[in-house]
Amino acid sequence: MSGRLVDVRVDLECTARTVDEDDLAALASALRTALEERTERLAVRREPGDYERVAVEATLRADSTLDGLRQVGDAVAGCLALTGLFEQFDVTGGRLRAGPHEG
Repeated sequence: MSGRLVDVRVDLECTARTVDEDDLAALASALRTALEERTERLAVRREPGDYERVAVEATLRADSTLDGLRQVGDAVAGCLALTGLFEQFDVTGGRLRAGPHEG
């Protein structure tokens, strides 16, 4: 795939107090499948706070920074729906960050 390397991070706040370990693993697996041909690195992890957050970080090839953000954002939304986890996260309040790869 052509394009430049882009780093993308999506932070999702869980609407429950905690994220179940099996749910986190299911989301990570679905994202790996959805993004496998485009990503050079993918990490999915929980970040505690008042409410738990899940951070999705990816490095992928994209036509632009905005394209990279769109690819990861679309994959996150699709995988949350696919795994039945969409209702457990406030996807409208997610924090999105993207920029050229800082490898």
